[in-house]
Amino acid sequence: MNSTHVLTSSVAVAVLIAVHLLAGYFDRWRGRWRPLFFSVAGGVTVAYVVMQLLPALSRSDQTIRPLAQQFLPFFERHGYFLAVIGIVVFYANANQIARSRAQQVQLAGEDQADRRAFATSMVLMSIFNFTVAYSLADPRDPDVRPIVLFVVALALFYFVADESLHSNYARDYRRVGRWVLASALAIGWLFGSFTELPASVLALLVAFFSGGILVTVLGQQLRPGPSRNVWGFALGALGYGLLLMLLQLG
Repeated sequence: MNSTHVLTSSVAVAVLIAVHLLAGYFDRWRGRWRPLFFSVAGGVTVAYVVMQLLPALSRSDQTIRPLAQQFLPFFERHGYFLAVIGIVVFYANANQIARSRAQQVQLAGEDQADRRAFATSMVLMSIFNFTVAYSLADPRDPDVRPIVLFVVALALFYFVADESLHSNYARDYRRVGRWVLASALAIGWLFGSFTELPASVLALLVAFFSGGILVTVLGQQLRPGPSRNVWGFALGALGYGLLLMLLQLG
């Protein structure tokens, strides 16, 4: 790996780590611009997943097929099926969180999810962060290019995800969770800088988490209440989508 890529990828990971460590301060931000910001962030993330990551699943089928055919020989589109699995897993996790919060309110009067739900969320997000940082460190990975657009989309997604984690776990996330997720990014980058995962394993992880990102963002945007901005979501999704189209034409 050349020195330019080392510098670029390390800065990119440092930006994403900073988002995790600083996003909690957004809890103190109130006013009309807060829902607009998070809705724009959600729209950008959805546009990136649909226009960049999902098309990459079709390309990754050739990489995944030798491994997947051992376990899922009847499914032709292995990448898309793994994205569906990701949607199901993240949906089940979101449902577990909602049930846990309801139970905690009944038992203790505190609108927070329990430690089991917290542990599940940390495991899923840690593996996701490891995959992101590994991909950034890998100079062969075309799915994170151009790197600036990838980092912008992921940083905005982290703002959305961190808002959800703060609302679901509050103290546990502030004291432990954000450090766990920041560490997963650092470990993923170091691992990607000095070792090489099989391409099929990385493709499997990207396919799985593409579905998970959609569930996380859309789940936040579809929550009832005045905390979301439809026009902001449309601006983020359509504006970023047009930018991606223009870059591809160029």
